[in-house]
Amino acid sequence: MATFLYVILVVALVTLSTS
Repeated sequence: MATFLYVILVVALVTLSTS
């Protein structure tokens, strides 16, 4: 469960950084 939330957090940060 924690891993899933961590993955979502990383994806969100990468998306914001890219845009």
